[in-house]
Amino acid sequence: MVELLQAVAPATAGAQAVLAAPRDGAMLIGGRWVQARSGQRMGTVDPATGGLLGQFPDAGPEDVDAAVAAARAAFPGWAATVPAQRAAILWRIADILEQHIDELSELETLDQGKPLYVGRWAEIPGAIGQFRYYAGQCLSIEGRTITPSVTYQPAGKQVQAWTLREPVGVVAAIVPWNSPLVLTAMKLAPALAAGCTVVLKPAEDTTLTALRLGELMMAAGLPDGVLNIVTGRGATTGAALAAHGDVDKVAFTGSTATGRAILDASKGNLKRVTLELGGKSPVIVMPDADLDLAVPGVANAIFFNGGQVCVAGSRAYVHADIYDRVLEGVLAYAQGLALGHGLNPGNPDGPPCPPPARRNGGRPDRWRPRRRCRRRNRRRPPGTGGHLHRPDRHRRRGAPDGYRAGGGVRPGPGDAALHRCG
Repeated sequence: MVELLQAVAPATAGAQAVLAAPRDGAMLIGGRWVQARSGQRMGTVDPATGGLLGQFPDAGPEDVDAAVAAARAAFPGWAATVPAQRAAILWRIADILEQHIDELSELETLDQGKPLYVGRWAEIPGAIGQFRYYAGQCLSIEGRTITPSVTYQPAGKQVQAWTLREPVGVVAAIVPWNSPLVLTAMKLAPALAAGCTVVLKPAEDTTLTALRLGELMMAAGLPDGVLNIVTGRGATTGAALAAHGDVDKVAFTGSTATGRAILDASKGNLKRVTLELGGKSPVIVMPDADLDLAVPGVANAIFFNGGQVCVAGSRAYVHADIYDRVLEGVLAYAQGLALGHGLNPGNPDGPPCPPPARRNGGRPDRWRPRRRCRRRNRRRPPGTGGHLHRPDRHRRRGAPDGYRAGGGVRPGPGDAALHRCG
């Protein structure tokens, strides 16, 4: 039976303050904390309880213009900064993040819903490691000389050729909600190391740690305008940023549909674009597999972080000889899960983020019963005001060519399908 674990109070003053009084947040533009020019606001909630965590600016195109202008103005100075100085700032950022690792981990759990141990022992240390690694890379950016093979050189002249690595310019970094801080660090650290300036847009449902990161990076000595943070919705703020004519590069992690839209928006000034989009990661279980290892591996591959991982094992192809044993094993694993607030020391599985109704333009993305499903159980555990959902099972009447009808496990926000092969 699925166990429900209740919330506990956070241990750090920063997280306690957020719960005591919802934060009245602001955006970072040109070294100043400002509100949206329209005055529009949006709220963010704790997905495990539904409680309000804060109100933040809902930036419009005019705010994006201001942030990009600030990044453009700061670019020449930051690009000309001696690499060793950039390295020192990035290293100080890592040091300050390490000093606040417990606070950042609790804020990430409140904002995103993930178990505290995932942030404390994996993702926040991973973010710190990004800044330390790229601090070293600041000193490794160099070009090379080339001996040309031009046969028509003028008599008595020597032709020289070389490459020079230069920062691209203003980078728009658009990050998702599933692992907010570490994915933000993965975009900020390399861009800053190269001498670029950045406009960051965090996901609308997970803004707490991005804004706290901005405060800490400014405290580390990052010059005004090198990092700008705009909060808002993807359809307005994100779209304006992706299409902006003075943005030189977009780095985006998120859905394939949004990635296509960003690629299309980049055509106006031929932006450079880096896209890390969603995947469907298969797991293959052969008949000679050690099921004591394979079954927990198959289950944890999709239940970890509520299935909200770009490399989650969302499909398993299982040989017919062991299919029933694997299916029952995964179901037993699911029934043994503890659900609850991520701050609980029992390390429960948390809720999906963002709320299901927010996905796919307001429609529950991947939460709708499929047409061929005979039974669907999406009951919320009693006594929860958030978005906790028990894992459940459904059977499909049809299956793709080469597979007989098989069972499936429903792990929070993603589909996990087990296919019988052989």
